[in-house]
Amino acid sequence: MRHTNFFILFLALTISYFNPGESWASSHGHMDHGNHNMSDHSMEMPAKSNHGSAMGIINKIDSKNRLINVTHGPIPSLGWPEMTMDLAVTKRVKINNFKNGDHVHFTVKKGRDNRFRITKMMPSK
Repeated sequence: MRHTNFFILFLALTISYFNPGESWASSHGHMDHGNHNMSDHSMEMPAKSNHGSAMGIINKIDSKNRLINVTHGPIPSLGWPEMTMDLAVTKRVKINNFKNGDHVHFTVKKGRDNRFRITKMMPSK
């Protein structure tokens, strides 16, 4: 009986956290794991490190908000799979030097606010 009560409590907590009527995206920063599209510039995934680097392709640049939508390869140091996501860009990165379709190598770093931002970016061949 004791194990049954624990299982029911566990199941109830799991269902309340991952409510099937509400998408995970709407409750956790617009993440869509179906196509690995990240439209929030913060990551709420547990990271192994506070920084990492990857190769990627720029899909869209939002200069006004200093956001870049990039499709990138895995970032093992962060535990991130290959995905498409929006990432904020620090002022040190001159985003006007890049355009949609550019292949880039970039570094992301977790800030004091727990959001990851691109701190370095350079063209990749």
